[in-house]
Amino acid sequence: MTMKAIGVDIGTAFIASAKYHRDNVAAKIVRDGFFVMPYLDQRKHMLTESKVPFIVKDRPNVEGKRDIYVIGNEAFDMAVLFGQELRRPLASGVISAKEKDTEFILKEIIRRVAGQGDPGDVAYYSIPANPVDADFTNIYHREMFKRFLGDLGYNATPINEALAVAWCELEDKDLTGLSISLGAGMQNVCMAYRGLEVFSFSVARAGDYVDQQVAQSRGIAISDATSEKESEGLDLLDPKNDVQEAITIFYKAMLEYSIGHISAAMEKHRRDIKLKEPLNFVVAGGTTMPKGFLRLLADALKENPLPIPVGKVWQAKNPVLAVCKGCLKAAHKLVQDEAYDGVKDISNGQNEKHAYPTKPKEQSKSEKMEMSPKDKREQEERAKVVSNVVGGYTEAIDLTMEK
Repeated sequence: MTMKAIGVDIGTAFIASAKYHRDNVAAKIVRDGFFVMPYLDQRKHMLTESKVPFIVKDRPNVEGKRDIYVIGNEAFDMAVLFGQELRRPLASGVISAKEKDTEFILKEIIRRVAGQGDPGDVAYYSIPANPVDADFTNIYHREMFKRFLGDLGYNATPINEALAVAWCELEDKDLTGLSISLGAGMQNVCMAYRGLEVFSFSVARAGDYVDQQVAQSRGIAISDATSEKESEGLDLLDPKNDVQEAITIFYKAMLEYSIGHISAAMEKHRRDIKLKEPLNFVVAGGTTMPKGFLRLLADALKENPLPIPVGKVWQAKNPVLAVCKGCLKAAHKLVQDEAYDGVKDISNGQNEKHAYPTKPKEQSKSEKMEMSPKDKREQEERAKVVSNVVGGYTEAIDLTMEK
């Protein structure tokens, strides 16, 4: 049986997966949140009839009481409807310490997006880099999701979230450039040279920061600020009301903050960065979705120039799915080439050490058996599809052409 590959993006707001399916890349995405209400038979019946996914669970430390947990996209709709905040099992890119006893929710979401794996199947899943402006590490988060995916039958490997964006968008650039994954809880930044991390870090100002600041400034619920930010009518260059104007203001503040940290990291690693051409700069993530974001970023880069000249700045073709598709590409590379003899990154996003194998892995006689024509054909088709479908951008700004 041919091994299969899957990429999983573990985000604060969404968890998504991408896998090869026939002649395309199939993706699934579930909002990473839940809404709780006391159990009633009538509510259970209503949710069942409406085909809303939910879990019934005994209330912790209260005998005889049960709660209904609505999970995913429908949970957000209910939070907005009842004027309450959506609860999340993740915060700032990692498993939340405030939301205890929610492991079952994360496991259920992972099961929905990844499905059951077969022995030997490979999963690459995203993890955030350690933050420069918050006091926590990704170790617990990394190991828990490795276990969740392992329980589903996958051989799971973590990959830096922003490096996954590079795998998705910078393969035709020799995996060299600056990539940012701008999600809800964190901004993840990675400077890569030929697929190796020169530096990586995360900052705790991303989509949630914008929502919280807008809600506080305008006196509205955070869920309402989120809803306005995700509305199709938002244009960051042409706000239509006071809430949208506040969103634009805090987007600018967020970008200036991250550019400052990028400049500091570039200065620190300047000797390690040797580029013959201006820097490629790619962004992805749900927080980059509003109209006008790329222009806002380009203007911020012109007002706050980086130590290394920037060439083209572009947004991933599908910003929300770029991370999981990059994870898929990295996972598929491992499946496609088990005897990999290049440089293997084992730094877990911390850029501390790398292993340099001197020769390919020795194969046993059984491993040397040729694949059947059917398996070989499937592998070739899979490689072609992953290469063609995953990357590509629709909008770019060349800063070398602007003054």
